[in-house]
Amino acid sequence: MRPYVVDSSAFIQAARDWYPRDVFPTLWEKLKSYGAYGLVLSIDAVKDELLQRNDDLADWAKNEFCGWRPAKNDQQTMKQYQKVAKYVEGLTGKSRAEKDRFMSGADGWLVAWAVVNYATVVAHETSTGTASKKIKIPDVCTAFNVKCIRLVDMLRQLKVQI
Repeated sequence: MRPYVVDSSAFIQAARDWYPRDVFPTLWEKLKSYGAYGLVLSIDAVKDELLQRNDDLADWAKNEFCGWRPAKNDQQTMKQYQKVAKYVEGLTGKSRAEKDRFMSGADGWLVAWAVVNYATVVAHETSTGTASKKIKIPDVCTAFNVKCIRLVDMLRQLKVQI
């Protein structure tokens, strides 16, 4: 089974709205277990984003989840990141600010890591297609033949029941 690599948007939305840790502790324990097993992962750039928060999710990311993988210092991922950056730079109808926004955070690293590691991206975003002024993770994933799903779909594929 391919690993899943989770974006900060999926972690944040889950912790804030759908599956708060105080209500669904079993789910967060399962995510930790899958992280230790190497099936549900994320990258250092996502961890950096989560640690900027001052909440329970930041504590979990720092002290409990062990599925973090290096992206920014991995040679293969860095090479792929350059390809992602070139693709994003070439997008028409997107503002300079939007291109910079996408590439300045974890999004570009996430897609690059997924390509290199044959992973499925898990994000709380939906495709907006080429007509949108926004650059969304699922659209960039599609350009690189990377599957992108939502958290609930990952949980179903893993047959998680809580």
